[in-house]
Amino acid sequence: MKKKGLLVTLTTITALALFGAACGNSNNSVSKDAIKSGDTSISGDNYAAAAAYYKVATTYGKSDSKAKNYATAANQLASANKKMDNYQLKAALSEAKATSKGTDAINTAKKRLVKKITLTQQTAKAFNHEIALAKKSASNGNTDSALGTINDLLGDKDIQSKPYYRIQIKALELKVSLLKGSTTTTSSNTDSTINSSSSSSSTATTSSSSVASSESDHDDSSATANVTSAEISQARKDLESEGVDVSAWSNSDIAKAVQNAKKYGRTKVTESDMENYQN
Repeated sequence: MKKKGLLVTLTTITALALFGAACGNSNNSVSKDAIKSGDTSISGDNYAAAAAYYKVATTYGKSDSKAKNYATAANQLASANKKMDNYQLKAALSEAKATSKGTDAINTAKKRLVKKITLTQQTAKAFNHEIALAKKSASNGNTDSALGTINDLLGDKDIQSKPYYRIQIKALELKVSLLKGSTTTTSSNTDSTINSSSSSSSTATTSSSSVASSESDHDDSSATANVTSAEISQARKDLESEGVDVSAWSNSDIAKAVQNAKKYGRTKVTESDMENYQN
């Protein structure tokens, strides 16, 4: 048995033992206590433990269909989180957003995970852009510049996080190729979960420290065709007023969010518009 699976099983057994000891109380009371414990677990992003507690609630309150929904929701969030770690970002975001019929604690955990996955997408896009810049420098014969970009990228602590392991491998493969003096880079295996088409069209003079926030408008001209610069500027202000950090969003990203808002007859852009256009 895998260690993770064993942990979940032990968590379930422990939960059953704890609440089984309370059999002197009514089944309804035990079920409510189990749901409360599940909410506490999911508030700490411990989805597996939360699912176990919600399952206990269904055991003691068999007519309580809500508890069954809570267990399903917790398992969905656990699956979405795993997909994110495995670089399946689009699928992860879709599954997290599809989570429904949860408690307030589950709904809050859902919003937190959706935001985390969205930020991971944006960071991955920026990392892929840096690799594209390094490849362009190498193809122009500027190996030293390419190596500098790749070394800076590999020195970023975030790239060592689990969701970006494929990008880290690409960067390492490119570095090896550059060190061998080859200008022929490894093939681009950009995951289908990330839309990084704008990366390859950006100029090599873009600063690597501001990749995600300063991509030029010509990266995706179709996205900004029907959106004015004034609308993009206002959208950034609207998002910032809601506490949204837009520094990682390019003008074309903002333009797509503006278009999404227009589609629903709104002039004010919200964070959900960014999330929706990425699906």
